[in-house]
Amino acid sequence: MNAFVKKIWQWIKDRSIFVAVVATIYLVAGIIWIILWDERAPIGDVAIPWDWVWLTVVAVYTFSSLKIVREYETGVLVFWGKPGQNVESGLRLVPFGIYTLPRFEKDVVELEFPGEPNQIWRMDGPDGKELPPGIGPNGERVSPPTSVVDGRALEWVSPLRITTASRESCGLKTEFPPFKGSGPDKEAAYEMAKEQHAKEEEELKESLETTLSSDPQHDRLTTEPKIVVRFRIEDASQFVQTIRSMGKAERQIEDIVIGRVQKEFGRRTPALIIANLDIIDRRLLSDVEIRVGEKVDPTTGEKRSPWGIVVEDVYVKTLGITETVNRAVAKRMAAGFKSEEVRLEGEGRGKARKAELEGEAAGLEKISRMAQSPNGRAALTAIYGERIAAKVGTLIVTDSKPLAEIGAALAAGRNLLQAPSASATPPTPSPTEP
Repeated sequence: MNAFVKKIWQWIKDRSIFVAVVATIYLVAGIIWIILWDERAPIGDVAIPWDWVWLTVVAVYTFSSLKIVREYETGVLVFWGKPGQNVESGLRLVPFGIYTLPRFEKDVVELEFPGEPNQIWRMDGPDGKELPPGIGPNGERVSPPTSVVDGRALEWVSPLRITTASRESCGLKTEFPPFKGSGPDKEAAYEMAKEQHAKEEEELKESLETTLSSDPQHDRLTTEPKIVVRFRIEDASQFVQTIRSMGKAERQIEDIVIGRVQKEFGRRTPALIIANLDIIDRRLLSDVEIRVGEKVDPTTGEKRSPWGIVVEDVYVKTLGITETVNRAVAKRMAAGFKSEEVRLEGEGRGKARKAELEGEAAGLEKISRMAQSPNGRAALTAIYGERIAAKVGTLIVTDSKPLAEIGAALAAGRNLLQAPSASATPPTPSPTEP
């Protein structure tokens, strides 16, 4: 019993202002009802039961003060602009005209920047230039999409365009911001963050050194990235007290993530951005956590005023390299591959021709050495004579003089092959010969 009483007392204590306001309202209403009890003051010829009229007014007021917080929502009672206690799902009494009840989704909220796919404005005028958001080719107003995301009506937004670095300008080193706080503990945390920053800078340098310089995605490109931020509201009262509304929270988070993405993309080529997405995502998450008061700012050693939210994740969803750019890159890659193929093919033909020439040179050198001796000249005459003889059948000779020369050459070749060399030693007779 004592535990139950303590629980009730703690509930009243936590909601003392709310309980006092509600008690005062209905106490005054009860006093007025007692005063009007059995009052029948006529209006004209009709007697009006003012006690019942007042009771009806109180009933209508009570009915209009009832609000429903759905199972996927959380809310906070705001007393004339001052946030009070949080309320969970169920039927809640919110005194009309005195309290308001902002409600938020208690599940994870997902924001996509610069906006949802169907709210990004893409329309060109007759001259091919992009038109301002919401303005048609003839100057007419174009209505935004009618869909609603997380209770928010969508409006037209311009695409986020960020230009990357080129081969020559990428990898520029950035210095970590200087320490602005005081105290050894805070300075130690700052040094840890600075070391992490230096490590990531070294990873960027290694990525730059190990990536092929011939990759066409090392060229400067204009991207249209999309960034996703996922968070959930843990303390609705703190959220309303610090940031007031979801719209203000969205704008501040958008400024943070776009600023960070511009810094990171501006010092990396598209190929390096893809290789370093984990580093970029970590820095995005850290920046948002610092801004919403969930993480200590290493440059000051202090936490900002908490928003009452828990950041689940922040990441670059897509780089947004358009189809036109992709086609251009693909053509350049195909041209590069073709050029490399032609180069290799030329090198192969060159090597083959070089080997052929070297072989011919070696053969001519050998022939030259053979021609320097009588036997060598005889052998060469025989070899070439045989080759000529093999082709005589296919020759058509209309003059008797060339034919006579060919015949003489063939006869000389055969005689040289068949005749014993003048320098050869005659055979020694066998002892058994008679």
